[in-house]
Amino acid sequence: MVRNFLSIILSFSFLLAVDESDHLKVGLVLSGGGAKGFTHAGVLKVLDSLNIHVDYIAATSFGAIVGSLYAIGKTGHELEKMGAVTNWEGVLSDLPPRNRLPYFRKKESGKYQLKFGLDGVKPVTPTGFVQGQTALMELSQWYHGFEQVNDFTQFPIPFKCVAMDLITGNQVVIDSGSLTRAVRASLSIPTIFAPVEWGDSLLIDGGVINNLPVDIVKEMGADIVIAVNVASQNKRSSQIKNIVNVLEQSISVHEYKLEYENEAIADLVIRPDLTGFYSSDFENDKFLPMVARGYAAGVLAAEELKKIRDIVGVQSSHNKILTIVNNPKISFIDIKGHDKLSFKFLYRLIGYEPGDIFNSQELESRINDIYSLGYFNTIFYEIELNDDKTVNLSILISEKPMREFNTGLRWDNRFGFVGAINIRINSTLIPGLVIEEHAQFAGLRKNVLQIYYPSRTLDFPLYPFIRSYYDKYDIFLQSNLNVKELPYSFESNGFGIGLGLLLKNYWTTEVEIRADDIKFEENYHDDIEDLAFPWQKNIYSKYSLHLDTIDDVLLPTKGIIVSIKHENSQMNARNESDEYSWYSIFVENYSTWNDHTLSISSFYQDGSESTPLFRRTIYGGNNLLTGFKENQLNGFNTAIAHIEYRYKYKKDIFFRLLASNIFFNKFTDDDISIHKNIWGYGLGATLTSPIGPLEFVWSIGPEALSNPGKNIFLYSFNAGYKF
Repeated sequence: MVRNFLSIILSFSFLLAVDESDHLKVGLVLSGGGAKGFTHAGVLKVLDSLNIHVDYIAATSFGAIVGSLYAIGKTGHELEKMGAVTNWEGVLSDLPPRNRLPYFRKKESGKYQLKFGLDGVKPVTPTGFVQGQTALMELSQWYHGFEQVNDFTQFPIPFKCVAMDLITGNQVVIDSGSLTRAVRASLSIPTIFAPVEWGDSLLIDGGVINNLPVDIVKEMGADIVIAVNVASQNKRSSQIKNIVNVLEQSISVHEYKLEYENEAIADLVIRPDLTGFYSSDFENDKFLPMVARGYAAGVLAAEELKKIRDIVGVQSSHNKILTIVNNPKISFIDIKGHDKLSFKFLYRLIGYEPGDIFNSQELESRINDIYSLGYFNTIFYEIELNDDKTVNLSILISEKPMREFNTGLRWDNRFGFVGAINIRINSTLIPGLVIEEHAQFAGLRKNVLQIYYPSRTLDFPLYPFIRSYYDKYDIFLQSNLNVKELPYSFESNGFGIGLGLLLKNYWTTEVEIRADDIKFEENYHDDIEDLAFPWQKNIYSKYSLHLDTIDDVLLPTKGIIVSIKHENSQMNARNESDEYSWYSIFVENYSTWNDHTLSISSFYQDGSESTPLFRRTIYGGNNLLTGFKENQLNGFNTAIAHIEYRYKYKKDIFFRLLASNIFFNKFTDDDISIHKNIWGYGLGATLTSPIGPLEFVWSIGPEALSNPGKNIFLYSFNAGYKF
């Protein structure tokens, strides 16, 4: 509400001898509040509609984003439009868009729940769940042109934002330097965003120490203060019910005390009704409703705002004009923060030299590509305008450890619980050389050690590789001629060497010569089929081509996957003289309209009858054959199609309709083994979770391929990432 004394003062003393050159100064204060900071844009729309002139802005945390944009000349309506098209959940993630990832990074995305750097063999825990790279780049785009202005008091509306020094515990008021980095520091929510280095200080969210900086805007010279507070209110004793509530209150009690003191010295406090909204509501569909709440609060305060307008008069909201140098030349380039990567290597990556024309959009695009290489926690730039209208360019980087440790867990119907560990060592022996170990354990034992050389920029077209392999698992195969499931155990170890060719970041082809020792044992006593054999050697060549343009590996909405493989051996696993060969083609396409996603997949394999069982198609389950048991299908000449419709019911809940068809499947050259036009159907649901998708599918399909007329109902559950 408006303080009573404001009406008295405004009615008398402040009306005496106020002219346009010496009008009362209006300060605007925007609080932090996480996602609830969206609300500020609605209040600003009302201020604009009433022609409320603002002379100073002080803001904290998310309020600093809105306040800084308003300070450089954006209107409330423009802020609403900008926010509505921003992917806020993406801003709160460090993951580059999958279409920007180099191929080697792309194929590892979406596989592991936990990722750490390694210092020797010791895990390096991050200083925040989000390092803030995406936020930095988004802010940089919004502040386009103003990166040249290092004094925030020279903005159309002078601006300051508040952060806290994690080292000293002191308040830090930022009014100069890089606007992008200043605002990023002000919203460094502890544990969520990593702190920001600022000189000798390590800055975190200003809301921890001064969430409503009315005192700051008064120090700037404001006579009248309008404060917008979107933070959660202090809890009542009846709301403190558990240890979590006690901890939250203990952390926030000092913040609330200062907040109340600052509210007391503001002339008008607008506190929008945000019942039902939370500081973590960064979903895009929450943005406009929160802006509407802010607008409604501004309308409720309209009469009080008009009183302020009548006192200060109607003036131009943004009365400063800054000279922005378009396309300045670069005078000097510096790179700061690198330790493991050389200046020369980084300089070549940046691609700029003194004398080049500076183009912020071009540089930001390059930085996005460089960041996707996986070497950096953050990489950003700052510029300083010289007197001769040239700029000094500084590249600020924070390197990741060159060793990575990834781990994950999943459950699937085929193998049960499977754990995975991945260790990646980059550029240790030779710059650009990668040593990678991937191990799976529990229900499936698998190990792949590979050494490859894709170059440090991951864009050199040719890459040699050496790989060693080990696999061991139990498997139940259904005979193609009866219902009985037969238990086998498979074990192999091998070695391969080859050469790969990269085409951009979505296409690769490989040639590999591989030698394996293989054992395939039967775990039953029945002479139905003689498929087992003791340890034997298998030497063969492999050719593969992979194309991958999907946008997400866990829940794709668009893109295509193509996988073509060919294998040829002069000696099969039984050491028989006749050779075997086979090839396969897999194609999967995703298309999405609003909340509806359609995927269509097809698979074809053809080969010689002497192709060993473990090299043939072995399918079943809901990945490609809904309505069929795990490992129910095996053959050397097979054609399959699968279609799935997925409906996005809520952000994290999806419903699915699935259908699969075996066009034909040939197990032996005998015509009796050919199965044609067999269907399976399913109905399912997928829930996203911190451990990965949780997938439930109920399906109906044939009990046996030899008797497709008799159907059975199946239930399957899969959880976790797919590694």
